[in-house]
Amino acid sequence: MTELVSLQRRASLRLVALAAIAIGGLFGGLLAGREELVAVGAPFAMLLLAGVVMAERPAVRVRIESHGDRVVAGEEIHATLEVSSTISSSRLAVWLPRQGHAEVAEPADGRLAWARRCGREPVRLGVRLKTTRWGVESFGPVRLEIGGPFALVRWIGTAADVAVVRVLPDDGTLDALLPNLEPRAVSGAHVARRRGDGFEFAEIRQYREGDRLRSVNWYQSSRRGGLWVNEHHPERSGDLIVLVDTFADRRPGGSSTLERSVRIAWQVAMSHLDAHDRVGVVGFGGLPTWVLPGGGRRARLAVLDRLLDSYASWNEAQRSVSFMPRHVFPAGAQVIAVTGLHDERMVVAIADLVRRGHDTSVVMIDPVEIGAPRAKEVVVLARRLWRLELRERRRELERLGIPVVTVVGADVSPVLALARARRRPTRRTS
Repeated sequence: MTELVSLQRRASLRLVALAAIAIGGLFGGLLAGREELVAVGAPFAMLLLAGVVMAERPAVRVRIESHGDRVVAGEEIHATLEVSSTISSSRLAVWLPRQGHAEVAEPADGRLAWARRCGREPVRLGVRLKTTRWGVESFGPVRLEIGGPFALVRWIGTAADVAVVRVLPDDGTLDALLPNLEPRAVSGAHVARRRGDGFEFAEIRQYREGDRLRSVNWYQSSRRGGLWVNEHHPERSGDLIVLVDTFADRRPGGSSTLERSVRIAWQVAMSHLDAHDRVGVVGFGGLPTWVLPGGGRRARLAVLDRLLDSYASWNEAQRSVSFMPRHVFPAGAQVIAVTGLHDERMVVAIADLVRRGHDTSVVMIDPVEIGAPRAKEVVVLARRLWRLELRERRRELERLGIPVVTVVGADVSPVLALARARRRPTRRTS
């Protein structure tokens, strides 16, 4: 969208210098009675007067256009900045602030700042960024400065137009779905435990009145001397809640586990959304946030926006899933907690979900070693104690019967190990 920029006039250093020379020459010549001083100051006074009188206020329009509002991490962001003015100027300076983690590939110097002549034709400036991680990249607001005649005055303004590009995590997905033990009575990709119409073979049994002839297993019937029919498991969809740990765990010199947690949460959510499951996201940490379970394109965008807005924060307030509305965790929903177990409150929250009867699993993010290879002995001991603490928290969850897998680096294949460690959720009796 093209926007008209509100400009303010400012005096340049050249105007101040010319004014000092003109005033000094004219008044000095009059006071001293020396004509040569007046002759020296008069041309500067005329130049000063011409520059101020001829300084016409320009009408400047700015437009930032990004080629697409979503890219995948690793791809490039292309944007175009267009500046048009109603007057010609010998100097147009443009600064384009930005926020994000992408690397500037164009301009080559890595700075989003330009200085050039400006005519009545629009000036188009190209920007190219190379993304390295997920997040939000924003451009603007544009700050510009346009020089007046003889560069004596300058017009300064800031455009309010901002372009936002969301960088999605890479499109890697799981090779298989995490089985839901209590799928909903809606068609989907999960095999239900009950019998019904479906493709997954369950067993054969003797024919009963009312069975369809298409279900008769003629091979077994001919061998056993009676009618036998095939039974199948119906395919149903399920509810999945991805619980993301947003407790602050940033350390000097390294990145937090939040980025890897969001990447895993995105891959799990995408796999189940493609299988027509209802997926919700809960950010549990300094400021709890959530997206209610849903399906389709709308749910995909809602989950994406929530994950991209995730940030680590810390406070001492009490946190519990019991403080959240009950519809955030629907009955029978499967919960996948993605966490580094850096906070004891996360362990308590996971245990509370199990007590509420949810089929809960944990994906533990292995902490990355931070620091120099030759660290001090006290630092090495502190790391060992910290790893022992994390190991004890994991054992505490395993003692409750909660499956826990550890993910190291960008490899998400251990998440599929949860499919071999499912358990029947416990129901509350009260």
